[in-house]
Amino acid sequence: NKHSSPKNMKDAVTNFFDVPNGNLANLTSDERRNLSENIQIIATGNRGKNSGGGSFTILDKGEGQTPENMPKTILSIGSQNKGAIRFVQGMFNQGGTAVLQFCGPPGGFNLQLIASKRNPNIIQPNENKNWSFTVIRRYEEDQIKRDVKHSEYAYLAPKGKLLEFSAKEIVSIADGKTAYSLPQSHGSLFKLYQYQWTAGNSLLQFDAQRYISRKLLGSPLPVKLVETRYEKPETKDIIMVGVWNRGNDEMEEGFPIGGKLDLNKHGIGSIPWKLAVFKEEVKMSKIEAGCFLTVNGQEHGNLGETFITSQLKKEFLDRSLVIDLDITDISRRKREDLINTSRDKFRENQDFKIIKEEIIKTFKENETLIERNRIRKEAKQKEKLQNNENKIKIVSEILKQEKNILNYLTGAGIFITSKMRKIAEEPEYV
Repeated sequence: NKHSSPKNMKDAVTNFFDVPNGNLANLTSDERRNLSENIQIIATGNRGKNSGGGSFTILDKGEGQTPENMPKTILSIGSQNKGAIRFVQGMFNQGGTAVLQFCGPPGGFNLQLIASKRNPNIIQPNENKNWSFTVIRRYEEDQIKRDVKHSEYAYLAPKGKLLEFSAKEIVSIADGKTAYSLPQSHGSLFKLYQYQWTAGNSLLQFDAQRYISRKLLGSPLPVKLVETRYEKPETKDIIMVGVWNRGNDEMEEGFPIGGKLDLNKHGIGSIPWKLAVFKEEVKMSKIEAGCFLTVNGQEHGNLGETFITSQLKKEFLDRSLVIDLDITDISRRKREDLINTSRDKFRENQDFKIIKEEIIKTFKENETLIERNRIRKEAKQKEKLQNNENKIKIVSEILKQEKNILNYLTGAGIFITSKMRKIAEEPEYV
């Protein structure tokens, strides 16, 4: 209940998973990998942008649901089943439906498989211990008996009940690169068939990892990404922990830094922020630079790809600067009015304009960023100058070794050497 559950994600991760201070950066790589077994994304089926979309299985070894409760939780829309649990994601009880329109090729049935079983450690004596599953699909207007103006989604439930079966475990987890090899004893599973996801067309370790890391800058738990569609050695699984949990060795010295935006006079509250400038040698596939507003470590919108250069005037930090503003604890009403259910942009109301103006003022005038941008600028200028000097040096060395080239360029002399054909006649006048 709301009185005994953790008040935020950090406390929840500390209490339930023994993560020191609720920060994955405090775990060893082996500890992260072991913890990542609880949440996995497994790519199967097709590959490549012209393949019709690969299939992605998202599974967890969490609390799971009974056959009776799944329609009230995972399959419900608009219910307030998370309202009293402050540390979980989800505000509108609509997030699970967002993927449906992207399941399957255009004109298809938009199929999704869902299965779940209650964790034996928390199940009550009178609760159903079976696995239950269903398939969600799309129905067009002409397939619906009622008079409707749009297509609808429905889940399979013969005679109003989910299909269920008794089993200690199901084989659903990938072993390295082989799909469906290891058992899952409880939790939930979601399979998105032929999912239309541009980032998922290539190896999960590349675009997909960067995309998920951007959405979960402060991921509370590690996620294991398993690629089974490619046979090459480099397609082994990878552990995604989010931008802030990878450690500070990839950042410039002195980062990350933090502070607060004080917007109490506007009735919004305080917004803690954290930022870092990553080293230039860090691969762009590992980070997604920009300015993000987050709730419980999850991005709920950003200020655009050009914000760093066009608004903050930090063009030399464009691909390296990550700014994270945590709006978790601002006025609840203000937050609800800001966030769209799509979580990809904000409602541009008056509060958003106030927040954006304060962000621009704070970080445009931030002395640390001004100095870091200056250092990068001077380094680039020096590098450019050095490159020009190297080019001049190379040309000078060539001219020293072959003086006939200089003579040819200046229009003097007879131009015959053992390495060159005759390229000009002897001048008539000297």
